[in-house]
Amino acid sequence: FNKTSSGIYIDRADVAKYIISDNVFKESPGISYSISNDRNSFNVERNFFLKQKTYAIRNNGSTRNSTKVSVQNNMFCSVNKIALRLTTQNYSDIPEKVNYFNTTDSFTIRDYMIWDGWDDLNIQHDDGIGGKESTKLDPGRLTNNIEQAGWLKPDQVVACDKERETTKVEPVPCTLGGTVYEDSAIPKEGESCSFYEMISDIQIPKNTTLRVDPGVDIRGKGKQIKVEGSLIVGNEQTAKLGSSNPVKFDNVNIVPVGFSYPKIRVYGVDMKRGQIRFSENQKRADGFSLKYSTLDRVRVNGQYALGSISIVGNIFKSSYRWDGS
Repeated sequence: FNKTSSGIYIDRADVAKYIISDNVFKESPGISYSISNDRNSFNVERNFFLKQKTYAIRNNGSTRNSTKVSVQNNMFCSVNKIALRLTTQNYSDIPEKVNYFNTTDSFTIRDYMIWDGWDDLNIQHDDGIGGKESTKLDPGRLTNNIEQAGWLKPDQVVACDKERETTKVEPVPCTLGGTVYEDSAIPKEGESCSFYEMISDIQIPKNTTLRVDPGVDIRGKGKQIKVEGSLIVGNEQTAKLGSSNPVKFDNVNIVPVGFSYPKIRVYGVDMKRGQIRFSENQKRADGFSLKYSTLDRVRVNGQYALGSISIVGNIFKSSYRWDGS
């Protein structure tokens, strides 16, 4: 598969067994499969991926008890492209068996080479006790601390070495995006930026809090802050006193995700464009506060919220209004 527009796509397969092995994908989409019944069996092994488009291997949904899947001993050369991808379809998962990622750095693998519940909090599975949990792959169980597969041909080793050096991802100062893995604040201690630019969506998982300090200026470019845990914007006390140092949001969209009880608290924000959606069915807010803020062309809405809803001392401009039930 060399610069093709499609790779291997298997949807709702009825055939009992698939063996997908020893293929080469260069600048092409990879392998996508879904499992429609427990008779299906998939062996995806010894495939080589270089500069793949969109993903290398994707599970696009499974049955509840599907266990006849082996995804192992594959080689992923590009350390800035998605190797293993889950979706929001039912029971999307990939067995944690050894593959080769051209790096042994677990942060690179987690942040850039795996797309799972860390990247989309709506990728969930039943927790067995009536709730939902994010489906997350463990980089430590997917690699044996060896960068490259032993079966590579000499020219493939050279190609992977070159690809690793040219696709390293370096953090860009004063940009925001990705998953908040632990309680954090913007700006980070010791960091000074006149404004922050969102280069991808921000995700706040359950049991994690992101605080946005007064005076922070975020240019969202239409991207989303996805809240399953807690988002606290500004400071209630200083906002109530009429602080001259508001948080500034431009074209930022705040939305609930996952199946938890998101907590969104917004104090003293000067917000232009975008939206605040604080609650919806299956993503029911644990209360909501919007206080002492100015909202220009911003829609605020929510449904099915729990707890206390406080909308106090705000200015709504350009015909947009509060809309909640």
